Amino acid sequence: MMPMATRAAYLRYSLIGLLVVSGVPAARAEESQNHIVAVVNNDVITAADVEQAMAPLYDQYHALYGAAEVSTKLEEAKPRIITMLVEERLMLQEAKTPRTFEVAKGKYATPVPITVSAEELADAIAEAKNRFPSEGEFLEVLKSHHMTLKDLEARYRDQITVQKLIGREVHSRVVVSPSEITAYYQAHMEEYRGSEAARLSNILVRVVTPSDDAQAKAKAQQLWQQLKGGADFAELARQNSQGPNAEGGGTLGWVERGRLMTEIDRVVFTLQPGELSPVIKSALGYHILRVEDRHPPRTKPIFEVQGTIREKLYQEKYRQRYAEWIGKLKERAYITIKS
Repeated sequence: MMPMATRAAYLRYSLIGLLVVSGVPAARAEESQNHIVAVVNNDVITAADVEQAMAPLYDQYHALYGAAEVSTKLEEAKPRIITMLVEERLMLQEAKTPRTFEVAKGKYATPVPITVSAEELADAIAEAKNRFPSEGEFLEVLKSHHMTLKDLEARYRDQITVQKLIGREVHSRVVVSPSEITAYYQAHMEEYRGSEAARLSNILVRVVTPSDDAQAKAKAQQLWQQLKGGADFAELARQNSQGPNAEGGGTLGWVERGRLMTEIDRVVFTLQPGELSPVIKSALGYHILRVEDRHPPRTKPIFEVQGTIREKLYQEKYRQRYAEWIGKLKERAYITIKS
């Protein structure tokens, strides 16, 4: 069962979709809490809003830095938090009252406002409750952080609204074409050049204590003789290997040069497909390996890496699209950051 502090960590909303609560500092004077930090069109961001958004950082920074550094790190983080809150307010305003834009010369359109259904909100609340062993403990954590169920619903409503807006204005407009993937691959082929590799099968006889060494070595030698005599490698591995891949007949799969223990690596890459290694001693015990196949250093074909390339290009386009979109929202808004 998670400790109370960990379970509580799922109850605070932030823009990146995490609901966290942690180490909220003692309440300050009401006047200080109501101090206006920023104005975003007709909305204001108060010191209390900033403190609440920074709550997850308190425990995190105390764990990472010494006491003397914590205050400095928190002050350094504050401008980023204020920027995040400004962007959040802009997105919520845009979601509720979308701006009309020109789609063609003389033709204009206004997006539909973003709404959150009762079912969506209920699902979000149910998911939060399910992280607790009981509803009573869930409500107790809310109470301990001076929150009501209505407060939490409001946070979730804002979170879902922002997610939907970003989905419509950013995610849905980012496309990575097959030709872009091919072009990136061709321009960065060196990134996908692999090492020499061998497809291996392995039998391991473990040495648990020094007194086991002689017996383990003798058993490994016996198995090696059986293999040289024509015994089925996979069957012997299933019956005798103490390696994690024993049930699969000792299959290790493809392994690049340099990824194995040195004493094994320097032997197997002298073998040809179908050849059996001698018994090899390692810190684990005694190994017998068979090389099933080998290939020289090669550039991975595009079908092996296209998923990775697509994700990389998507993330780059997403960041660019988000920056452009949020930049336009800011250009059209009245924003004042107060000292």
